[in-house]
Amino acid sequence: MVHTYTVKYGTHKYRYYTCTNAQKFGHSSCPTRSVNSKAMEDTVINCLREIYSDEQRTKDHAYKQEIDALLSPVWDTLYPEEKKRILKILVKEIDYVAATKKLGITLADNNQRIEFEVDLKQVRPLNKWHKEKEIEKEPKIRRNLILAHQLQKLFDEGKVKNLKQASEWLNFDHVRLDHLMTMTLITPVIQNEILTGDNRIISLIPEYKVRSLAAETDWQKQAQVWQNIKETLPKK
Repeated sequence: MVHTYTVKYGTHKYRYYTCTNAQKFGHSSCPTRSVNSKAMEDTVINCLREIYSDEQRTKDHAYKQEIDALLSPVWDTLYPEEKKRILKILVKEIDYVAATKKLGITLADNNQRIEFEVDLKQVRPLNKWHKEKEIEKEPKIRRNLILAHQLQKLFDEGKVKNLKQASEWLNFDHVRLDHLMTMTLITPVIQNEILTGDNRIISLIPEYKVRSLAAETDWQKQAQVWQNIKETLPKK
């Protein structure tokens, strides 16, 4: 099956996986035809978590760090590229037959195929946008600030023990993640401007300047540094 989408009325975008035989020879050539992409993706993730929840299977696995990320609450905060990298490492092939309601997952490390009974035919939620592409349009420092707050929430809830664990799950350098978390120390006024300000302006601000801003503990001085940063940006 291949991933594709349909746009209706210029605003409604439907993502789905469709059978290559159905594309080439018509829908009559394949009983499965197509399934909603989000339903398929969410189901695969849930099945993989079920597979790797077995400690004996993961104990000495070569990619235990990636498996830990899949099983952890951090998974939902990962960038799409990192999720894609992990899934390519763990999964060789996924197949689905609507007639038998069977989803097969073939693991990359040992070619073992594990089968699950799922019904994806009736699930057709509407997707009005490509979530991953919309996220990529956001300024980098905005995405980093949001990620920092998501991680802080996980720390506060006790779902993530420390930065070392988070850096392993996210496949981030420990020092880089530490720099990212300092963004939560910026004055709320400036954070709000990063989150809601003009995309063009926010996109022009280098990450290293934001780190130097976060290193200043006095909020009044932060405000002055922030103003200086904006004044040095290229004009339209």
